[in-house]
Amino acid sequence: MPIPTTAPRDRLTAAFRRAGAAGRAALVGCLPAGCPTAEDSVTALRTLSWHADVLVIGTPLGDPVTPGPAAPPVTPAAVLEILREVSATAGVPVVLTAGRELLLRSGPGALAAAVASAGAAGVVLPDLHPAGPEAGRWLAAAVRHRLATTFLADHDRFPDAAVTSTGWVHLPANTDPAGAAGVLDLTDLRHRTGQARRLTTAPVCTGIGITSPELAAAAAPGVDGVAVGSAFVQVLKDAPERAAAISELDHRAARYAAALRAVPGGRRRECRREANGCDRWLARHAPRDRPTSERGCR
Repeated sequence: MPIPTTAPRDRLTAAFRRAGAAGRAALVGCLPAGCPTAEDSVTALRTLSWHADVLVIGTPLGDPVTPGPAAPPVTPAAVLEILREVSATAGVPVVLTAGRELLLRSGPGALAAAVASAGAAGVVLPDLHPAGPEAGRWLAAAVRHRLATTFLADHDRFPDAAVTSTGWVHLPANTDPAGAAGVLDLTDLRHRTGQARRLTTAPVCTGIGITSPELAAAAAPGVDGVAVGSAFVQVLKDAPERAAAISELDHRAARYAAALRAVPGGRRRECRREANGCDRWLARHAPRDRPTSERGCR
């Protein structure tokens, strides 16, 4: 088999660059493998890929650190098969979320080889500390297979995650790790985005707690991407039957994509009180019952 001239991680970089060139933040769409069912998972992910710039396929974590309904049981082999099918047909780069348990069970070399062979552009490791020895072994394997790596840059891991991540720096938008009970503090998000910019040239994205297109638009100025997952999972969970679930997912993803197109985002589009900036958009669309820090810049 001929060796591809383009590294898998380069597809991810190109996706963020295209969104930035359009003056907007990328939509990073996330769904767990096996959602809503093992049979319909590929269809749901392909549908989401029509609107997303980057697609993230999740795997169940032993100790969940990301929000939303639990992923259905699915074997590692089934995850890789879903990853392979979606990567072969989606027009956007596909990334796999892998928990520490899966990494330890498979081994970094074997996991990186399997993920690369399945066509993924990279891996997100949300429950692995970027400064630990396990992360070091994974990063070495990822370099060999030309995969991008993303760590969760929460407050405890922020500097290490910002320096080490090669896919994107993932900043939680919500103060609650589960994304449900906390506050979406956009002022703090802007501050942490600026700090991350000084530590890395990788794209900076935010997610966790982005439960509506309005909140996605509020979080977009200044970041390179907005990750949305639990809102899409909830749509599939609530739909009465398969056709309605896929149709509603299509509609909801289109709304998120439209919201991000309506506001400036990306590395060179920092939030300002300008005619086309976030303040004016939020004045028209943001819920009025949210605190000022959740409705835009100060």
